[in-house]
Amino acid sequence: MRDYEEAVLIALFDEKIIGSSYKPIEKAARKINWGGIARKYDVKKSFKKVLQGLARKGVVSDHGKSGRVVSLTLAGLAYLRSELEV
Repeated sequence: MRDYEEAVLIALFDEKIIGSSYKPIEKAARKINWGGIARKYDVKKSFKKVLQGLARKGVVSDHGKSGRVVSLTLAGLAYLRSELEV
């Protein structure tokens, strides 16, 4: 997993955007300061594209067909606990 993806997971965890406490993508991006993460890691992708990649890995959920909301999954929590010791 890339550094900026891990930073997104940590930020979602810190903001308690977990499981059924999902947020709209735009609001989640503001809460986790996506602009700051993107600048720090020189990411050219949009927040939505990064979330789609994380959803394919199973660590975040986009909650349905529309994909307009996001939250951290149990697999994402397990990754944070095992790899990053959060």
